[in-house]
This record gives sequence, C-alpha cells and structure tokens, in this order.
Amino acid sequence: RGDRQGIRLEPAAHTQEAASKGEKGIRPIVNKEALSALKSNKPKLCIRLINTYFRFYSNNLHGQLIKAEASHSLHKNNEALKSVKKVLTKKNDKFQTKAFDLCKSIFAEEASELGKT
Repeated sequence: RGDRQGIRLEPAAHTQEAASKGEKGIRPIVNKEALSALKSNKPKLCIRLINTYFRFYSNNLHGQLIKAEASHSLHKNNEALKSVKKVLTKKNDKFQTKAFDLCKSIFAEEASELGKT
C-alpha cells in the first residue's frame, strides 16, 4: 500500500479475494490483464505479466498461449514456439487447437522468409 502525494492506494477487493484463493484465484486475473495488454498493442507488458505469474506458479496453459501470441506479435518466433510447445505437450484440448494454429502460422511465416532468400 502506497501513499503518494496524499493518495492512498488500496488493493481492489476482488484482488484480495483472488489472492486468498492462491493460484486458482490469481490466474484468471493475470490472464485477463495480459490479454487486455495484448489487445491494446502492448505485447511487452503482456509478456511481463505472464512471466511474473510464472515466477510464483507454473500451471497456466492459457497464459502460455497468451505469451506465445505476444511473442509472435513481436516477431520473436523462437520464444513463441517455446510457449506453444508447452501447450501442445499437455493433454488439454481447450488450448491445443489455437496453439496448433499459431504454430502453423509461425511455420508459414518462416517458410515465406526462407523463400525470399
């Protein structure tokens, strides 16, 4: 809690409630904020949010997919593929289709670049 220039900052009630639920409470908030950053054309912020989550927790396939999309938008395809691989190696159909589509898109771009040389 900070006190800057007379403004007292208080954590939002939903944030405190989510924190009390641990990983399962925090994950949807982080993913929502990361997606919002990505949609606002702030992929670096998106990746920073997801990476911060992964410093404390490991189970977040949706976060890996979001991170892959952000990395891809920054043309960091090797990083994107690392995240996609983590999604594709888990047995979770919910995110695998989208991860596979992103993977195909990256490979198509890479092949196109090779064709230009």
